[in-house]
Amino acid sequence: MYDDRKTNRSRIPLVDSLSNNSGGWLRHKEKMSFREYISVTISVAVLIIFSITLGYKAAPEIESIMNKIQNNYGDSPEECTNLSLRDTAYCLNNYVSSIYKYEVTQDRTKLSLEELKEKGGDCKNWAELYYDYGSELGFYVKRPVVITEKGESAHTFTIISDETGYCILDMLMVKCVGLSDE
Repeated sequence: MYDDRKTNRSRIPLVDSLSNNSGGWLRHKEKMSFREYISVTISVAVLIIFSITLGYKAAPEIESIMNKIQNNYGDSPEECTNLSLRDTAYCLNNYVSSIYKYEVTQDRTKLSLEELKEKGGDCKNWAELYYDYGSELGFYVKRPVVITEKGESAHTFTIISDETGYCILDMLMVKCVGLSDE
């Protein structure tokens, strides 16, 4: 026969104390003060905003990973040959993502691939790499420079294109737009 007195007694007082509370513990949790309500509401709002922000910031990386999985992209630019414009852009982006390090550099210096791998580079260095690979792969390439109104800062990226559309390659971000025959 089973004897309750021989079991672990540490559980009995806990159960007794909850059952003797006549539901007071539950009633306390049901009654939330205005301050607690505001605190919980703000916490939930912050978590939602953080999740949305994280989703937007991670979207290019997630898309790049998904494209790599779905399309079997390689981790070197040599594997980016004979692909469509869009697939080439994502293939190049996957390669750059595997070696990417952001480090501000002197704009007058063009870094070699080995220097980029070792030290990293800024937007100009990565745009130059995309530009060189895009040219080698036979695409039309442009590297626009955007300068702030006061000329205090600038940013550059690469656009590769063909007759089907264009893709913007900006460090770790890819955005492709297809052109249609209208």
